[in-house]
Amino acid sequence: MTPETLSPIPSIRLVNKAAMAVFFEVSPQALDGWIRRGCPAIERGTVGKSWTFDLLAVIRWRMESSTSAAQTDPNEMSPADRRSWYYGESTKRKLQALDITLIPSADVQATIGAARELVADGLSAMPDNLERLHGISADVAGLVRNALDEALVGFDDRLRPLMWP
Repeated sequence: MTPETLSPIPSIRLVNKAAMAVFFEVSPQALDGWIRRGCPAIERGTVGKSWTFDLLAVIRWRMESSTSAAQTDPNEMSPADRRSWYYGESTKRKLQALDITLIPSADVQATIGAARELVADGLSAMPDNLERLHGISADVAGLVRNALDEALVGFDDRLRPLMWP
């Protein structure tokens, strides 16, 4: 083999636009935005000729720009990029909901409400249990009941923003 026949980039790293979209799990429209923002391409596509990308170079470019991408303000994007960004965010949220990494707020509120009721029921039974099982006086049980009621009011105040933002 001569040096002319050796490619500096293994062919497995060379992909077209469609394959790159599949690899990065993004839409072709998102790739258009990447290209406008400087995504490295080996060969630009034209009519009848597909784009060619080096996956490793694109991965490096994405990693270098990931810190700035995390701080991207969609309001500062062009309308087409902003639309792609919102589409990507919407798709990501739908996938997170399917993967149960994003829980619908109604489910969170119901769970917090049920947990609050369990805690409240256990605490409200405590003074009677202390009186019956440990022989404390009714006056002391009343003081415990009042203290627990005040604690539950504070507990509810702290839970309210979680349940109804």
